[in-house]
Amino acid sequence: MAVRTLGSTTLRAVEKAGLDLPDVDLVIPHQANIRIIEALAKSLDFPMERVFVNVDRYGNTSAASVPLALSEAVGAGRVKPGDRLVLVAFGAGLTSGAIALQWTADPANSARANAIGSGDVTVLPGYLEPVNPFPPALEWLLERSEQGSPK
Repeated sequence: MAVRTLGSTTLRAVEKAGLDLPDVDLVIPHQANIRIIEALAKSLDFPMERVFVNVDRYGNTSAASVPLALSEAVGAGRVKPGDRLVLVAFGAGLTSGAIALQWTADPANSARANAIGSGDVTVLPGYLEPVNPFPPALEWLLERSEQGSPK
C-alpha cells in the first residue's frame, strides 16, 4: 500500500507541476525503510542513483524524515540550484503528500540567498490542490475555516 500510494502521489505531483518523471533530478521520499524506497524506485522505473536515502544512518524519523533527508542532500551537494526535486511522504491514517519543485537556494552563496525576496518565488499552479481528495468531513472543516467561521 505504501509503495502504490507513494508512487501515485509522486506521479500526480510531477504532472501537476507540468513535468515528466525523467525531468526530475532527485526524489526525496519518506525514509520508512529501504525496501519501500527501492520498491518505489522500481515501480516508477526511476534510477536509485536519483533517489536520496539516509534511512540506513537514522532509521525512520517519521514526519522529520523528508526535511532531514533534504537538508542532508543539500549539504552533500546532491541538490544544486536549478534541480527539480520531488519530496514525497506516506504516513499514519494512509495519508500521503508530495511536492515537485525547482530548487533555487544556494547555501554556498549567502549574498545571493540574502537577496532573494518573496517576489522571487513562484508557486506553480496546482501546488495547493490535494493529490488525493480530502475526506468529506475534513473538506467541510477547511471550507468553514476559509469562510472565517469559528473553528
